[in-house]
Amino acid sequence: MSSLNCDTEPIWLATARYGLRPAPGGLALVQDFLNSRASEAHGPDMLRDSANAEVWAAHAVHAWSVQRTHCQPPALTDHDTIKLRDVRSLIEDGLAGVPVGHQDRLFGPLQFTLAGAAEISYVPKGQGWQWFCGAILGEILLSRNVGSWQRMKLCRNPACRAAFYDRTWNISGVWHNPGICGETAG
Repeated sequence: MSSLNCDTEPIWLATARYGLRPAPGGLALVQDFLNSRASEAHGPDMLRDSANAEVWAAHAVHAWSVQRTHCQPPALTDHDTIKLRDVRSLIEDGLAGVPVGHQDRLFGPLQFTLAGAAEISYVPKGQGWQWFCGAILGEILLSRNVGSWQRMKLCRNPACRAAFYDRTWNISGVWHNPGICGETAG
């Protein structure tokens, strides 16, 4: 597993490849997970094998832990990377408006805690891909609850498809970078 200095500034490695600002809060984990896929212009799939996935995971969990409870990334096998790529594809399809149906095969165990006056938090449990599935689906659920999920989008340029957080006032953004992707798509 990749070692990462805990004193370093957290970096959303996959999102940084696209020159994007991370989504707010824990939604940045989902954005970074989606941006880990291969892109001709931005690099290979960061989940292509366990060695590369662990580098991505170390950075993602470190950056996510700054906002949450400190977590250690789980070890990832090549089997985990296959499952993570499947989860990523399902989430991408959902963002693109492709019906994905009911997915009983996805699960990620979570431990919920109650603190103070009904303050609920969660910690993903499990190993490998299941830990990440719990963290990612938990963040999607939270973002849907606060209304920020509708701002998570995929760039409409078919050659790009970067996941970006739409910061326009009317949620009308369609390209991660209108100056680049908007001009090449038009």
